[in-house]
Amino acid sequence: MDERTRYHSLVQLIYEAALAPMRWAEALRALAGEVRSNAFHLQAWDRIAEFDRLGIVSTGQEHALAAYQGYYGRIDPRRQAAANAPVGSLLACHHHLGEDFVRGSEFFQEYLIPHGGRYTASVPLARFDGIDLQLDLVRSLGGEPFSDTDLELLGHFSPHVQRACSIMLRLHVAHAQQQVARSMLDVSNLGVLALSACGRIIQANSRGDCCVQSEIWLKQINGRIHAVDAERDGLLYAALGKAAGCRAPRNIDLGQSLGKGRCCVTLITPEDLLMARGSGAAVLCLVAESGRCRVATVYQLIDLFALSPAEARLTRALAQGESLDAFADSQGVKCTTARTQLQGALRKTGMDNQKDLIRLTLSLPAVR
Repeated sequence: MDERTRYHSLVQLIYEAALAPMRWAEALRALAGEVRSNAFHLQAWDRIAEFDRLGIVSTGQEHALAAYQGYYGRIDPRRQAAANAPVGSLLACHHHLGEDFVRGSEFFQEYLIPHGGRYTASVPLARFDGIDLQLDLVRSLGGEPFSDTDLELLGHFSPHVQRACSIMLRLHVAHAQQQVARSMLDVSNLGVLALSACGRIIQANSRGDCCVQSEIWLKQINGRIHAVDAERDGLLYAALGKAAGCRAPRNIDLGQSLGKGRCCVTLITPEDLLMARGSGAAVLCLVAESGRCRVATVYQLIDLFALSPAEARLTRALAQGESLDAFADSQGVKCTTARTQLQGALRKTGMDNQKDLIRLTLSLPAVR
């Protein structure tokens, strides 16, 4: 393979690593070979936690990484020098760390040299949100320092490594934001399903999955959503077409089920969804089941208002529609005892009556 082909192959591999981080070791091993380096370390140093959050090292250097994470990363003079240099700079350790420094350096004498390293070339790649992204290439003891020619060659590749890392970080942030959004949806009382224009289920929060799997009001056939009741299924698809076509919200009453309450569906098309047609989603389906409202847990009520366990159980039962007498019977206590617990709950929450206590309880986020 000629030099030009080898260069383009390595650049391609670097960008592939941005999309598939498991390939960074392969890309960096090839880059290290180009500049005659024995080892590499791609790190994302968290300045607050004082910890490397990436830790991609050469094969066989995992034990060295553990020592770096445990202590030596905090005193790494290369990282400290890179933190004060412009992003994209090329730093050879012998240019700014002399032999006298190395002989007296705990980092070099107790970490780098015992692990087979001596001369390094470092590139600060990015800085964001308290994270310093940096690449270190290492030559072993007995070798030569990185020459200007070596650094020039590294300089041909480092902008690509820099951009690839930037892409990787942006994808990581986007993925993290998606995870946060999904977590937010999963604590909602609403079932949320992202649907294509033809009713195919693209994604759902946990509540939405339960709504479909229970097959009380909604079900899934060949990946598409359907109302269990045939007549209402026609109404659902008519509303779906209108919501996807004119972006106006549509509402459908899916009716009542004995002992299960009532279910209503709202179909909406948020602006953000229109900008992400590649996902295939065209409409959000919001499912509200009246008989399945989440209520704050006993632990939450105790934590928020210093209720006793008995007062918290009573408060939660009332919010779920149980009567005071029924609660007393289920707990095996007298009605007078339950009333005393209710008075205690009212006093501690600052509510005037049972109705206000229920309203307060239902307004709380139910987190398990």
